[in-house]
Amino acid sequence: MTYRSFLTRSRHHTNWYARIVIPHDIRAFYGNKREVRKTLKTPCKMTARRRAMSLWLVYQHIFDQLRSGQAVACLKPAWGQSDQPSRDVVQQASSIDAIASSSLTPPTVSSAQPDQASPQHPAATPLYSESSITTPSMSDAETVSKLFDEFLEERLSDARKKTQITLRQHVGVFIELIGDIPASQLSKPVVREFIKQLKTYPSHRNHGRWKNMSLAKVKASGKQPISATTQHNILGNLHGYASWLVEIDVLQTNPFSIRRKAKKKAPSKERTWSRAELSRWFQDELYLKHRGSSQEAWKFWLPLMAIYTGARLEELAALSPVDFVQHQGIHAFRIHGEDGRHVKNLGSWRYVPLHSALLDAGLLSYVASRDGCSRLFTLKPFEGQYGKNASKAFGYIRRKLGIEPDFHGYRHTVIEALKIKGGSITHIQWLVGHSEGSQTGEYGSTVELLGRLKPLKELVELLDWHGCLQR
Repeated sequence: MTYRSFLTRSRHHTNWYARIVIPHDIRAFYGNKREVRKTLKTPCKMTARRRAMSLWLVYQHIFDQLRSGQAVACLKPAWGQSDQPSRDVVQQASSIDAIASSSLTPPTVSSAQPDQASPQHPAATPLYSESSITTPSMSDAETVSKLFDEFLEERLSDARKKTQITLRQHVGVFIELIGDIPASQLSKPVVREFIKQLKTYPSHRNHGRWKNMSLAKVKASGKQPISATTQHNILGNLHGYASWLVEIDVLQTNPFSIRRKAKKKAPSKERTWSRAELSRWFQDELYLKHRGSSQEAWKFWLPLMAIYTGARLEELAALSPVDFVQHQGIHAFRIHGEDGRHVKNLGSWRYVPLHSALLDAGLLSYVASRDGCSRLFTLKPFEGQYGKNASKAFGYIRRKLGIEPDFHGYRHTVIEALKIKGGSITHIQWLVGHSEGSQTGEYGSTVELLGRLKPLKELVELLDWHGCLQR
């Protein structure tokens, strides 16, 4: 085991953390947890390595005290809180690798009161008791599903609910096909067998009546197997989970690191809207009838705003009336990730100027009519997303009108039109919220973002859908 595996960084890439793996024989004193994680209070990797080494030695000293039955004042000291290890303790480790690979696993422990006992592991006997306990080693209870819960808590506690649900479903597919085996038994032969069975796994397995049927019955019904793309996504998510198992020393290598023969992709569907399709949509009564609607005005405004801004559906659907501003005579709205909204990346935080066609159509009057409301539109969120129900509604209209491109196609159509008009690539990236591939391009203060409005206003005015959007 290398020392490097004990050093990790926060998901926000700021301070480094030390991961202290708790030996099996004393985990009962730590509520049967596998490791202790403590901040090293530094973004410098070299400093973090030195501090992690010192803190690791402190914990080894505490582990030895627990094994010998000595009282311990603090089971989980933090960096800067605990006493530094004594000179003789430090001299016991001639190198970092020697420290990390040292074996300290006596069979029987008699020591202080543990933090918490679990049903699978008996509580350790307090110091004042004459009895002793035998702490079990890593057990079969540490299954794929059990450790996955720890993985979600440690790595994805701040992730979107949809992401967590998808990952849990993918792990559920593995468990249904292979079983909830001990995570330590994951191997390449097991993964190969899983990949073999995955090819015939039925689509929409957890939808409707299918989720209450056995897998054998669903397959016997002739259900279509999941697509190659879905298989790839499942294996990719399981690969990420297995990488974490390697980090916490449950696995030595990642068994999902298997090369698969790349399949030829079918030609992608047309993603941009033709002018004929735009005319069919924006001039049809299915669209126009919602202009003055009090409850479904979003069916009118969302497509119109998208074709004049290139913004994503979720960005527009989650807008609030307070997001609309005026700066140096330019009307715009702000896209951000505050108040529970989700944006794709740092570059998505931006100000988008309003095209003169939107002003002429009366968008600001509609915004004023929604003053005091938490959201610009009456859409209700589904799993935290305001655009989910709107996407379904627009899909219905597209099918009725025989239009192939979806709502996201407006975005591609805007980008393509601006390129043809000779718009600056950098300005187009600013407008649609594409990352420029560097922190310089991603980060920007409010003043800097507002400063972009003038060139962006000139850019959006290049869009000319005259004749497509009017009868």
